[in-house]
Amino acid sequence: MDTILSLGLILIPLVTAIAVLFAGRENYALIKGISLTGSLAVLVLVLFGLSSFNPVDAGYQFTWSALWLPQLNLSVTLGWDGLSAQLLMLTAILSFVVFLGVTGTETHPSRGMVFHLLLLEAFLFGVFLAKDLISFYIFWEATLIPMYFIIGLWGGAERVKANITFFIFTMTGSLLLLVAVLYLGVAGASYTSSGTISFISDFYILSQFLQGQQVPSWVFFFVFAAFGIKAAIFPLHAWLPKTYTQAPWAGLIMLSGVMAKMGTYGMLVFGFLFMDQAVTQYALLLSILAVAGIIYAAWIAYTRKGIKEIVAFSSMSHMGFIILGIIAGTSQALQGSAIQMVNHGVSTGAIFLLLSFIDKRNSAYDSLSGLADKAPVLATVFMIAMLSSIGLPGLNGFIGEFNILIGAFRSPEIPYVITGLATLGVVLAAAYMLAPYRRLFFGESDSAVSFAELTVQETVAVSVLLVLIVWVGVAPSGIMDLSLTTVQNLLK
Repeated sequence: MDTILSLGLILIPLVTAIAVLFAGRENYALIKGISLTGSLAVLVLVLFGLSSFNPVDAGYQFTWSALWLPQLNLSVTLGWDGLSAQLLMLTAILSFVVFLGVTGTETHPSRGMVFHLLLLEAFLFGVFLAKDLISFYIFWEATLIPMYFIIGLWGGAERVKANITFFIFTMTGSLLLLVAVLYLGVAGASYTSSGTISFISDFYILSQFLQGQQVPSWVFFFVFAAFGIKAAIFPLHAWLPKTYTQAPWAGLIMLSGVMAKMGTYGMLVFGFLFMDQAVTQYALLLSILAVAGIIYAAWIAYTRKGIKEIVAFSSMSHMGFIILGIIAGTSQALQGSAIQMVNHGVSTGAIFLLLSFIDKRNSAYDSLSGLADKAPVLATVFMIAMLSSIGLPGLNGFIGEFNILIGAFRSPEIPYVITGLATLGVVLAAAYMLAPYRRLFFGESDSAVSFAELTVQETVAVSVLLVLIVWVGVAPSGIMDLSLTTVQNLLK
């Protein structure tokens, strides 16, 4: 069972992707059926794993390992911990929702896009399951391949320019990460008593040898830049506006909902396993960048008119809170960041999902208004998703940001004024989200424009995310307990 809960999460989407290729190009029902079956199987497997997961166990669970390069004593190691368990759940849920509600119309899903989305799902699972440097880096790089094709083949009119920018930024980050990974593995081996080990890849073993060691500043900044590009932290965010606005809806949900979390997950794991002294040393500088990103992105979102662009910059602002929590380095702040990674993925994913439904009915959605009269169910669920993103108490977004801010105020490394400025992002979030919502749903209605209510399939897809939004907001301890022991272990 351990093998199924680790290696199986990667193999099932890969096998499903191959099965999709054997479906006829125009056999839309079969393509849809195969992708839904595969994504549902993975979701059930993740939920089973969560039900069997022991949150008080600080070690890795459901592990699978195989010798990869005997000459260097390198093995591929996969497993679950409290942080990865949350992100595996997020990946499985968003993937299922995308295959259910976004991959083309109900009868015309694109075989090529479905194939690449399945590859992306498998590689994302690999990133969060990897418990050694080499397999982490391989899966990290692999996610770029399907996303490159998803944007380049099915994106908007300016997809080529957006794709080139996205590729250049992410490849630059990958090269920086590769150099840092090689240094860490070699440096860890240099502290062993045996001269036969030339490289240490296993996360746990490497952390034991690097504990108390001061890594060079350039290694820390290489790692931070690589993960910061993926998370679109200020000022490494230049790829985000064009990429988010040009990506197709299915790719955009996965990009903003899950891929961005690769960056913050990497910061958390690498920062506190291998270079915690550097995190403390540069906490003030990094917290200033995080807060600058929160306010800057929130202000840009406030000045924009296009709702897709508003949500894109909103995503960047909320990611700034997650990064602030990581830098704060307190148990409460780290737990806040851990749950906020899930919350942000669910809330932003829900908004982009609903926008894809609107776009399917009328592509000129930025000029629409008064839709509440014609689609009251859509208006209601959109309001819940929007309020979740704003951080309304009782919904999931509040829990994460509340813990991050309280934990940051308690951090000895971050001045109160820096954390205080971060709260401006919460105020601005209400301003830039409420205005377009009011215009879109409660502006003057044009009786000449027809607009259909949500279908049953669309309602089911978005309801999966709404259940999480309300559940985590009302009873957050169920998901927060998953990461508590892992976070405390990182801080030792």
